[in-house]
Amino acid sequence: MRRKTTIFGCTAVMAMLAFATVACKDEAVLEGRPVSEWVSLLRHSDWSMQEKASDALVRMGPVTLPHLQKAMTTKDPTLRRWAAVTLGRLGPKAKPAVPKLLNRIAREEVPNIRAAIVEALARIDIKDPKVIAELEKRAKRDVDGTVKSTAERALAKGKEDPKPKSKIKAGGQDLKNWLLRDEVAKVIEGKSPAASFAIIAEVAREKRRAAIVWPGVDAEGKILGDEVLAFIFEKKGDKFKFIEKVGPLRGSEAAGKLAEVLGGADGQHVVRPCGVAKEELAAHLATQGAAFAKALEDKKPADAMAAFEQLSKAFSFTRVAYDDSVIKMLRDGFFAQAWILDLKAEGNQVPMNIKLADKEMTGMLILRPCGVGFVIGELKEQKAAAPKSDPVP
Repeated sequence: MRRKTTIFGCTAVMAMLAFATVACKDEAVLEGRPVSEWVSLLRHSDWSMQEKASDALVRMGPVTLPHLQKAMTTKDPTLRRWAAVTLGRLGPKAKPAVPKLLNRIAREEVPNIRAAIVEALARIDIKDPKVIAELEKRAKRDVDGTVKSTAERALAKGKEDPKPKSKIKAGGQDLKNWLLRDEVAKVIEGKSPAASFAIIAEVAREKRRAAIVWPGVDAEGKILGDEVLAFIFEKKGDKFKFIEKVGPLRGSEAAGKLAEVLGGADGQHVVRPCGVAKEELAAHLATQGAAFAKALEDKKPADAMAAFEQLSKAFSFTRVAYDDSVIKMLRDGFFAQAWILDLKAEGNQVPMNIKLADKEMTGMLILRPCGVGFVIGELKEQKAAAPKSDPVP
């Protein structure tokens, strides 16, 4: 009976959103919620809940396709965009949804949703002739510049010869080309762009865009602090005008602060490379942690910030942007040590152990699918039991 009265329950979802395609009793369930309930959460007012819902749907796999395809037909733009994003994250598993996506993009009036559909089509099947034809049309004729550039990048990537994955390189170059890096550098006066800060992500909503920044290291390699800030810009013609700096982004109020300056929590689009292969996670953390420490020792702040940007790929957006614990662990050297992970553990919970000098941390990593692999969504430390005292006679 609970689901008949709660706003996200099956009965309410079917009545309010009209995109549930099967009876509740027949739906797959994850963490106590059926598919239709997870789909309804894609339009939640809290961006972190939208991300969590998308993660859950990806974990559930192809069983979600009928629901996500139906969500593409709703009037809610937030729901349509997240449905497209989630279908793209399912990759080839979402191939049955390609006709629906092609049909939707022909009628979609919202540019950032068309861009999400373009990216989804490319991720699902970039070799499909109909997908290629649609991407070529968008690259040439779409009225929105973002849609055009997204299609162009997808087509270029589709033509690349498949190559074996390269080993992780400290201070890699794939995170250098942030749209707002030069603009942030102008705001942080007297600092070299790569020497003084790292960009964790960029969040766009309509004409506003936020660079989520850790202004962590000065020119001498000294760490300035743990605070993560948001630099807000607004697009004026072909340029971005700086509006204000917001922060620190920390805790339960962080998402609200960001939504306020962006003009709303709905319609936000997060841009950031993310995800590491599960079997490479421990090596990635140690490699980038060691690279960060060595760069500070050598007084090479640009390399330190590049290593941190690479490290941030292994964490969910909310974990690295709204929680300074990752930066504190980096400062304490925890990422320069070998993490012992039990990769044989089933599901998304991975037991872990870290030893650092006289400190030891044991607990559980909660992984979520993101981008090309997985990210750490939560790190649950296991508290040592207090020693038992002898009974008092």
